[in-house]
Amino acid sequence: MAVRVSFYGLVCLLLCMEPTMAREKDYSKKEREVLNRSVNEVVDMLEKEMKERFGLRCIGQGGSMPYDIQKIGVRFLGHQQVTVEEARELEIRATERFVEIINAHEGIRPFLRDYPWDYRRASIMIAFRDERGEDYPEGVRLILQGKDQVFYFGPKKYPNDIDHLKEEPYEEAKNIVNSSPSCLKPMAPKPVEKKKKKWFGFL
Repeated sequence: MAVRVSFYGLVCLLLCMEPTMAREKDYSKKEREVLNRSVNEVVDMLEKEMKERFGLRCIGQGGSMPYDIQKIGVRFLGHQQVTVEEARELEIRATERFVEIINAHEGIRPFLRDYPWDYRRASIMIAFRDERGEDYPEGVRLILQGKDQVFYFGPKKYPNDIDHLKEEPYEEAKNIVNSSPSCLKPMAPKPVEKKKKKWFGFL
């Protein structure tokens, strides 16, 4: 389930603006292939970890790579109702882990605008909806970070509503997560599907 269209303008303003002009680099076809493959590898690694650890499903990726890798963004969807505290922890843990993955990937390093990479260039957006794609009645509906701030949005009260719950500095949110016990609920184990017995090959 993709993040609703009404947020695209906000996200572009927050995450895709670059204060300095990029210096054009003439990559060869082979170098461009390495760049694209490296981006896919770091995203795939994050996607796998977030699904296994937190049950978050990747629903899209993007970024800004006009000449070099300026920003990489990943969007996740969680089928869980979360509080501000839980959303904050998921956002910080996902972002910080993404930074670690990117900095540890030697193949992507020559193409990065900055090294070491930091959270300002690793954009994580997480939406929370039920299995039918509907917003939960309470809690955080969407969380994202940009321009050194973490933004929290709540359930819509009416169509086209953007319920901005709060915002806080990224470093402040990170300090809260790192200095507090985890508030995330353990993931419920998936039920094991029993295989039906076949009788004479007919069932």
